Amino acid sequence: MAKTVQVFYEGRVQGVGFRYTARRVAAGFDVAGYVRNLPDGRVELLASGDAEEVDGFLEAVRESELAGHIAGESVAEVVRPAGLRGFEIRFCKGHLSGAPAVSQIMDGKAVMNGIQETAS
Repeated sequence: MAKTVQVFYEGRVQGVGFRYTARRVAAGFDVAGYVRNLPDGRVELLASGDAEEVDGFLEAVRESELAGHIAGESVAEVVRPAGLRGFEIRFCKGHLSGAPAVSQIMDGKAVMNGIQETAS
């Protein structure tokens, strides 16, 4: 059965190779998705695939050398984004943390640089 999850990691998760380690760990599983830094200091990870592969991948992240840096995580099942292929580190132009600069949240949608974005 297919499963897609969005995970937010808290703790000392930026500046410690988290994204690169997550991408390396993902190579051992049949998952697609991405990992990126957020401006608030958290890391966002999205993983999609067979439920056993996704669960195994998340457990491997927890048991990796990142374990000591993770103070908390929140996991939510989400709809798989269209066109998701491979597992990548995402960066955003003009924002050093790798995440888009979100000006505000309006009606559950992020407003970035004055342009309302909808989740796809």
